[in-house]
Amino acid sequence: SFSILCCRTPAFWPLYRTSAAMCDQGKDSCPAQPVSDDSSDLKNQVAELVGTVARLTEQVRAMQEAARRLHEEYMQQIQELQKKVELARSQTGSSRSERRARTKAEESIVERLTDDIVGHVLSFLPNPSALARCSLVCRRWKRICDTDFLWKSLCERTFPIFNFDRYITDIDPLYTNRDVRTSVPVEFDGFNSRRMNWKKLFSETLKGRIMCIAQVLDKHYSNGTGTGLMMSAYDAVVSVDSYEQSGNGPISVTWKVRYLLPESGIERAVFEEEKLVPTERLRRVPSHLVNHDPRKVHADCPSVDNLQRGMPIEIQFRFRDGDPFGWWVGSVVDIRAEERIMRVAFTQYSPSSEWRYEHVLLGGAQRSKRNESQAATGGFRVPSPAELQQWRTRKAIWEHSGMQWYPIEGQDQSQVYAG
Repeated sequence: SFSILCCRTPAFWPLYRTSAAMCDQGKDSCPAQPVSDDSSDLKNQVAELVGTVARLTEQVRAMQEAARRLHEEYMQQIQELQKKVELARSQTGSSRSERRARTKAEESIVERLTDDIVGHVLSFLPNPSALARCSLVCRRWKRICDTDFLWKSLCERTFPIFNFDRYITDIDPLYTNRDVRTSVPVEFDGFNSRRMNWKKLFSETLKGRIMCIAQVLDKHYSNGTGTGLMMSAYDAVVSVDSYEQSGNGPISVTWKVRYLLPESGIERAVFEEEKLVPTERLRRVPSHLVNHDPRKVHADCPSVDNLQRGMPIEIQFRFRDGDPFGWWVGSVVDIRAEERIMRVAFTQYSPSSEWRYEHVLLGGAQRSKRNESQAATGGFRVPSPAELQQWRTRKAIWEHSGMQWYPIEGQDQSQVYAG
């Protein structure tokens, strides 16, 4: 046993060699006398070494067990990631060939829709940024997003007061001077016929390079000098002045308007400018007034049989001779059919004001007032329900700002501007 222990323990190899040499010389390797102190110390060292080896063995086993557990956890995580990758590949396809190989039953509902249905859904997008993002989905959506139908719908919703069927060049030579852009973005197709590029038109209009004729409510309201012109609509050349876009909402546009001044002649137009006009103060020129010159009397008026007391009505009015006519909204007070005269009241003026009542000739002719200002009335028209709603909104804004209104005696004011 001692020999086996010495062979297995390098620290005992010198002792083992000494004992072997003594045996070869015939000496007694195991004397009868008691073991010396040196041998007891050696036994203690052997015991300590054995204990150290045992502790190290236990530590090695514990480390091996921890490494085994970590390996199992890592392998489990790798297997879960592989399953997720395989699931994603099975849903989307890892290559174009795999995507094409998917059966029709596995295709999404959007891919089964026709181009017309997808285009109709995309037409409800509020701004061009959303439309541009949708064009990045795939080639098919890119083709749909570039169609004129979508950009025309976006133009009509972003610029509701624009009459895109008629431009400056088609209305009156008086408006076509060097300050007004007259070119319209068009392109040629294979049949050599001109076709409007609505995407380009939207971009040019948003930059303020395209102008159109519209009617401005409450002239000079943005400049703080429009109190005497409230509840009126004047023709003007309008273009985009600035715009804002908040998140995914629609574009908010403010306009720059140019009013025609009396000094304008046939060869040269003179404009008076007003900026920062919101869309709420603009309206499209009524269809029956598109070709009408604002300097002339509107003769195509409603029949006397269609008029009644208390109904809202718009009349042509100008303060000075030579001014363009504006459309002022009032309420019919009296109709004198035998004299062919209609009296209209404007409740924004006090009963003592000279502008409280105006008389209008029913035949659609000009009627001048006998005073120094040479003010005159012209034709008249009945506003549409949408226009009446816009007038009610403007009236509420004036009332909120502290303006006082003077009702007509004996008339139910709930019916004024009510249609």
